[in-house]
Amino acid sequence: MNTNLQRVSLIVNNKNDNSSFKQPALTAIKSMTRVKPIYRGPTPKKFVTTSPAPPIILHDKQKVSIQIPKPNSQPNVADVKSYFRNVNTPLPNLTLDEYFDELADFLQSKPVNEATESFGIKVFKADKAILWIIQEGGYFSPSYKITIEPKGILEEVAKTNKFINSDCQRNHVHFDAKSDAAVISEEASIIVIPLSCPDQPPQFLLQLGRNPPKSRFAEKEISNVYAFISKMKLYGKIFFGKETPLAKSDFIVADMTISDVCSKMKQYFKCRDAQFFCYQQKNNIYVSFDENTSTNTTDPISKEHAGFALQCIDEQIIVNSPQVGDHPNYYEKVDGPKDESALAVPYTDNSGNKWAAVLHGPNNKIPFTVLEETILSATIPFAVRALGFVFSPPQIDAQLDHFENRLKALLEVAEILSGVLDIDILLPTIMDRACKLLNAERCSLFLVDPSHHELFTRFHGGLENAIRLKIGRGIVGSCAESGEIVNIRDAYADQRFDRSVDLATGFTTRSLLCIPIYNNRGEINGVTEMINKKDEGLFDEDDEKMLMAFNVFCGISLDNARLYKASLDLTRQLRSFIQMSVAINAAETLQSTLEEIMNNIMSIVNASRVTFFLNNENDNQLYEHLSIGLPIQHGTMFAQEAVQNRKFMLFDHQEVLGHTQTQQLNKAIERILAAGLDADIMVFGADDMYEEDEEEAFEEAQDQYEGGYDQYGDDYSPEQPAYNPGNKSSMKSNKGSTKLSSTAQSAVSKSGFANASRVAGAFSMVNKGKTLKKDENTEVICCLPMFSSESTILGVIELSCNWKVMSEDIKLLDCFSVFAAVSIERSQLKDRAKFGQVDIEMKTWISERERTAKGQIPSKLLVSMDKLSQILMVKFDAPKWDGIGHIKVIYAIFDLFDLMNAFNITNEKLFHFIYEIRNTYNKVPYHNWRHAVDVTQFTTYQILTGGLDMVLTKNEIFGIIVAAICHDADHDGFSNVYNVKAETPLGILFKNQSVMETHHCSMAINIISKDECNIFSSLSSIENKNMWTFIIALILATDMAKHFDILKEFNTIMDNHSYSLDNPDHRVLLLQVLLKCSDVSNVARPFELADRWCDVLCEEFFRQGDLEKASGMEFTSALNDREHLDKPKSQIGFYQFVCLPLFQTMAKACPKLECNVEQLLSNLEQWKAATNATQDDEK
Repeated sequence: MNTNLQRVSLIVNNKNDNSSFKQPALTAIKSMTRVKPIYRGPTPKKFVTTSPAPPIILHDKQKVSIQIPKPNSQPNVADVKSYFRNVNTPLPNLTLDEYFDELADFLQSKPVNEATESFGIKVFKADKAILWIIQEGGYFSPSYKITIEPKGILEEVAKTNKFINSDCQRNHVHFDAKSDAAVISEEASIIVIPLSCPDQPPQFLLQLGRNPPKSRFAEKEISNVYAFISKMKLYGKIFFGKETPLAKSDFIVADMTISDVCSKMKQYFKCRDAQFFCYQQKNNIYVSFDENTSTNTTDPISKEHAGFALQCIDEQIIVNSPQVGDHPNYYEKVDGPKDESALAVPYTDNSGNKWAAVLHGPNNKIPFTVLEETILSATIPFAVRALGFVFSPPQIDAQLDHFENRLKALLEVAEILSGVLDIDILLPTIMDRACKLLNAERCSLFLVDPSHHELFTRFHGGLENAIRLKIGRGIVGSCAESGEIVNIRDAYADQRFDRSVDLATGFTTRSLLCIPIYNNRGEINGVTEMINKKDEGLFDEDDEKMLMAFNVFCGISLDNARLYKASLDLTRQLRSFIQMSVAINAAETLQSTLEEIMNNIMSIVNASRVTFFLNNENDNQLYEHLSIGLPIQHGTMFAQEAVQNRKFMLFDHQEVLGHTQTQQLNKAIERILAAGLDADIMVFGADDMYEEDEEEAFEEAQDQYEGGYDQYGDDYSPEQPAYNPGNKSSMKSNKGSTKLSSTAQSAVSKSGFANASRVAGAFSMVNKGKTLKKDENTEVICCLPMFSSESTILGVIELSCNWKVMSEDIKLLDCFSVFAAVSIERSQLKDRAKFGQVDIEMKTWISERERTAKGQIPSKLLVSMDKLSQILMVKFDAPKWDGIGHIKVIYAIFDLFDLMNAFNITNEKLFHFIYEIRNTYNKVPYHNWRHAVDVTQFTTYQILTGGLDMVLTKNEIFGIIVAAICHDADHDGFSNVYNVKAETPLGILFKNQSVMETHHCSMAINIISKDECNIFSSLSSIENKNMWTFIIALILATDMAKHFDILKEFNTIMDNHSYSLDNPDHRVLLLQVLLKCSDVSNVARPFELADRWCDVLCEEFFRQGDLEKASGMEFTSALNDREHLDKPKSQIGFYQFVCLPLFQTMAKACPKLECNVEQLLSNLEQWKAATNATQDDEK
């Protein structure tokens, strides 16, 4: 069929002449009157991202009398072809203005795509012109019936609202083959022009193309583009806007009856039957109209009785079925004989009602064609306008009386609300009046909590407990998010409705009306929800209007009440601040200052307990410093969570109860698992031989749980959920109250982990359906972390009270925490001035009796057995040991090799050495104290794993451990090359030698030479000389400039089979290689650790690169350029050329360390996979 014929549209004249179609004459823009274009059909399924689009009607609905042409006036195929042949014939030598007038004229009688594309071909002398309609999810071409993805040149024009011209679109930077070349070839010259109303984003894109070998678009055509765009700025609103002449024809009143409309349709289309179906979304009902409808009223029908038309209504697509009986929604009483053809065309009116015009049984027995589809699409808006009057309310006078009574009631409400400022009195008053005003059974008022993006109820009629829900969730949440009125006639039929409240209360929700409340800034600050209109009624449009007006007064009253409360709170806060300032200045000791702060807190928020927990910054552990009020029942459980999250934490009574019983669960697991656990299990994990015993322990625990007693005979009565084995957060260590105790952790390793999980599952205290009674515990706990001037945690203020803490109270408490932090920090500064910092810290960790002890680790620096295994493993994670944990690791390593006894080192001297050498390390991203501990641990791991502890002497082990600790002392985060090129003091001092490594040796000598730090004091002068020679050789070997020379020398000795442990130089060379492996140990750790260490190292490189760039220097390494670094690619080169040969050499000397090579190769494969994935994405 001719494509023009497929796109024909019906012209429905407002005149009474139905005899024929009339072609409009050319008119000037200022006086033209036209029908806007109509497109048929759904979005094609070539590119499906959304549901099929409805027929695109670009005009508003019009009130017109339908003048249906008589059957003998219907155009035949020849008429249509002749018509389009005439209108598409270009007029000779027309100017752009004349072409534009022609376009305006054609838009009265032709679809916008056909008129615009014809205009584009004529004016711009294009081979092809395509008008793309910008829709959600893609661009649709009515002419070619395809939808493309919003990409390429077309997308760029749509975004920028500027035209693009390219001599060959394939060469354009934004070209996308699938979208831009969907119709026009890749080699074509193109122009893409955006079309829209003035000051609006583009609605259409006109794509013009010239195929080779034609020349590119000339300057004349480009000039015409500018002129065309200028005209569209003036007349675009007339072409594409809503204020068209036809849209203003609402004064025309439809005077035809339903029977007349259906009869005329039936005659015109020469079919057995013509029907209309309508779905009223507001009332959720379906109605139907046909020739036999005698009055302008109709009864609702069930959804299934819409039959064949149902798909058309629901999906808003044209449905053309050659045999209606084959359609899945076929309903015989409505759709008639199965072998008849049927056609349904959709339409949506101004009120959002969805219509379908349906034709059944063409008289000529030939299925309906595209022509009938197009004509029916053009006709349905006028028919719907006539039929729409069946929904007009009948008894206007009675409604006016009812509205007048409601208006009086509303004015009464406004008067009452304006006199109430106490929000606790205001809210019940608002909702009581709302229920009476709308005759509703129940109501709820939801207010917006912007800090949590939630809604919460301050008044909830019929419910004991408040409700909190996310904005956007459920019916009320969607109302708050969209700002739209939500009126639901059947709540249970709406998938957004949550029935849980009904199930819990026994109440049945039938209908709902939700309307947002706006404040004076136009923001939504609440939602009023009315539930179930009395007498089995439904909320109607009048109820909506009344509640909207009511909500205006609510919004004003709520704002007034909040401002009044805020003024009272501010007065109270100012009074407290003045009292607090006086108290702090008058107090002489930290104790008296904190007591004054606690008394103020208790009086302000009526707390039952206030506790100060102070933080030991060395091990990040909290301890109770001061408490007033009731006894502490939960220890540091809640305060520790505030420390970890570094923010205010509020725990309601349910969370408090859950955390408390989780703590009970941990203790129960401790008791069950503690008995009979061997130390080997704690350090190295459980073997299969222990699984049977642990299974028995689990069964015993389960029996004891069911019996109500633990293994020690104590009562055990769980009442609330405490631990869910399916919830991973319940098993996380170092997460405050949810972490397992150390004894339980020691058993939860390797295969024992699953068994411990099952034991925990046995104690899952689930008591579904249980609600908190009023006489039960309602404790609420608030935790406020206190920060120093350097943003470190000083401690936590913990409050316990039995009612909800308001947001205003939280702000005030935050100020109290600042006062407390200032007082604590000032006290600490006084102590540091009085005592040395080392002595202060040593006093914290080592008792007076333990200071002079040798070979016995101070009790506070001991590492538990379950954690000791981590120090001996390759998966050691240094960041998790930050603070005092790093010192504990060093003590554990010295104790492991018995170095303190062997070299007569006291606890006090070792602590002084560790403390002083730690302070030499700078706060740089990578080469810091954490790195030093990491290298020391990996050195220990290699010695033990490789069995070198059986080969090396005590002096050699001592020397390499000290070298590892000191090897990067006072590293400034910059490379040797940079120090030399930038001529830093170190670069000048140590030029032509290992700059930083020599400096590290110097720092180590300075520290260990101090009497209080001299861990070599027991050595003889010769031993002391040899030790320093050994340590200096090891540290200098970490210079990467010497890397390949050392490897070459060692590999030569190994390849010649001349390596001998009897040769002192060979032993030093072996330990140099071992320390170098430790220095880059991150590459041989599990990939997740290697990846994290890589990020930290890159950040240090970038830091140097930024300084080089700012100084006008060239990058000393490509790794320093943060803008162009390919992380996976850089790691592949580093692994292959530096690390892999190094670890292979070490494994050659010590075969047991082959495991490090295997881990390194595994990591290398992951970096390669990441590189390949990046390359695939770029393609």
